[in-house]
Amino acid sequence: MRQSTRPVLLAVGLLAVAAATVACGASARTAARQGAEEFVLTTTSSADNPVYKMAALGVFKAQGTLSGIGNGQAESLARLRAGTFVVSHPTANQKVIHESVNPRTCVIVLEETGRFTINRGTGAYQGITGYGSDKIDGRARLPRGAGGKCDTSASALAVSGTAKTAITAKGSVLLPPSG
Repeated sequence: MRQSTRPVLLAVGLLAVAAATVACGASARTAARQGAEEFVLTTTSSADNPVYKMAALGVFKAQGTLSGIGNGQAESLARLRAGTFVVSHPTANQKVIHESVNPRTCVIVLEETGRFTINRGTGAYQGITGYGSDKIDGRARLPRGAGGKCDTSASALAVSGTAKTAITAKGSVLLPPSG
């Protein structure tokens, strides 16, 4: 009785294709990455809850936006081209805040320090975790009120075009393997 080699060759061929597919899939995976990360956020908006331009440098490099700082909540959403993640930070009453107003120029200077954590990522940031400390440096010119004194009331808005805020956040992140 003669046996056909065609089914055997077909099975070997399918196994080879399956092995190649698995190998390609494995090579497409990225290894976990962990290390130092720095975020630099800037805005010239005087709004209570501005959208910051954000640059990330370190374990990953990306640019995007961060919104939600100043909304009274303890979370902000970072939006980058490859995905998003949540930055949790203390509310203002849990930070160290120094504020001063120059009575001659009405320039207000705000310095604030605090801590943050990162989690709840999507896209390329799925599973991200991290933590660190941040420093906020802001300045703006306040309007003058009645009698020519600087308006330091809570409702005073910065003179248009004078606000500038920069946040530097440094810490450690872990990006789990992807793929």
